[in-house]
Amino acid sequence: MITPRFAFLCLRSCACVPVLAFVGYPELPQDQIRKNNMSAPPERIIIEAVFGTYVGMTKNRIKRINSAVGGARVVELWGASHLVFLSNETDVVRGLHAFSRDLK
Repeated sequence: MITPRFAFLCLRSCACVPVLAFVGYPELPQDQIRKNNMSAPPERIIIEAVFGTYVGMTKNRIKRINSAVGGARVVELWGASHLVFLSNETDVVRGLHAFSRDLK
């Protein structure tokens, strides 16, 4: 089994190719709270803390992607579902066009 770290090192040393990465973020905390009818302060605190942690971890991933050899473009999609091409279609198409334009 190839570990993710090994795969990253192998790709980094063997190939330099342009990368287009779509990074989806969940709904904002206030939207999640309203959608799930959460009114207790402890629930709100937990949702906000988890969201903040997720955003911080994702920003670190984006930094690593941007520093990769071969060039990278990251499109951040706020409020995206798992199927980003359905929930954020306009942003995905815009990112694809910009990426393909940069390849020429």
